[in-house]
Amino acid sequence: MQSKKDEVKQEIESAALKVFFQKGFSDAKMNDIADEIQISVGNIYTYFKSAIVQEQITILTKYSRQIVIIFEKNKGTVYSNAKNELIDLMIETKRPYIKDHYKRYEIGTEENMILLKIIANNVINMILDLLKHEMSADSRKRIFEALSLYWLDGLKSLNE
Repeated sequence: MQSKKDEVKQEIESAALKVFFQKGFSDAKMNDIADEIQISVGNIYTYFKSAIVQEQITILTKYSRQIVIIFEKNKGTVYSNAKNELIDLMIETKRPYIKDHYKRYEIGTEENMILLKIIANNVINMILDLLKHEMSADSRKRIFEALSLYWLDGLKSLNE
């Protein structure tokens, strides 16, 4: 007998496939998938967070030296601008969602773009710093999970 958790996970996967088929992968939004099966976006992340984080950690750990070389030791190679290109990609991905007013502050479009660039650069630097340290996969996972909390919820989340 299949557990409720497995059933919900399968419903989410089916809804995602339907939305991807209808809208295309790049135009599909998490809200579209959540609306399809009438659950919150937060629930989707709850069901898939651990698998996604674990997959990211596995890839980052397996290719840690290659990633550091590509992003930091790339002088004179085709990768010499890789970090800036990744930052630009991160900004372009976020651009459709920027606003000039948030709950806690107001910010102009130009200021928002500068803020996004600073945040993207910091995220990349945090990952690279983590990858440069020799440590066990379990240690890397724990640190990566703490960094994920920080990225999603800010410094306050690390103290809860």
